[in-house]
Amino acid sequence: MNYMREINAFYDWLETNTLSANAVLTWYALMHTNNKCFWKNEFTVATSVLSHKTGGVSRRSIELARNELQQKGLIEWRKRAGNQSAVYTINQFARITCAQVDAQVDAQVDAQVDAQVDAQVDAINGIPKGIPKTNTKTNTLLVDSMFDEFWAAYPKKAAKDAAKKAYAKRKPTKELHEQMLSAIETQKHSEQWRKEGGTFIPNPAKWLNDRRWEDDVISDSAKWHQSEPVHPGYVRVGPMILAKGEDY
Repeated sequence: MNYMREINAFYDWLETNTLSANAVLTWYALMHTNNKCFWKNEFTVATSVLSHKTGGVSRRSIELARNELQQKGLIEWRKRAGNQSAVYTINQFARITCAQVDAQVDAQVDAQVDAQVDAQVDAINGIPKGIPKTNTKTNTLLVDSMFDEFWAAYPKKAAKDAAKKAYAKRKPTKELHEQMLSAIETQKHSEQWRKEGGTFIPNPAKWLNDRRWEDDVISDSAKWHQSEPVHPGYVRVGPMILAKGEDY
């Protein structure tokens, strides 16, 4: 039982329900007693103790007050034999469970963490603060569309679901998407991807998870061009062939 939540709920209940002053004092005395008992379902307390806790309300008034509280459905109580103290049960006002509270807190924490991660990703991708976000449905459709283009370009069709998850995990911008497609086109012509019929082409999910679009790859055609013999009187400068003595 949550002490403060019960008190707040009790005041809310009093806005639309009537209760005598002695009954209000007795309810508070019972709540304080049960709190000291660590919120037992049933607890006992002497009428004389309740009288002290209520500021001197008489024994008879306490008995009338507890009957009133029971009639209103706020407590339950029963007598015991002899001079033994009565047994009381306080009916909770607040019905929200601890599990529901925890779920709400967890959801708030998750939302805060997601917002922080999104802000960091935006900073990495160069997206200024204050730019309106695409709504979730539209953004999902955009990522799906870009993935379809990626899948069509990638030469090895394996584990599509894993590849789609890996692609979405990267939260690609248009610039990153184009960088991936360009890298795929270059790597298609590399010796590693072409030998043995593409046996050594990594699965698309692994390619994405390992950030393989950042690999420094020289295509076979570029290698052939760089190894092409140069006619005497000319010199190779990077990808260019210039006449000796030419200003470059």
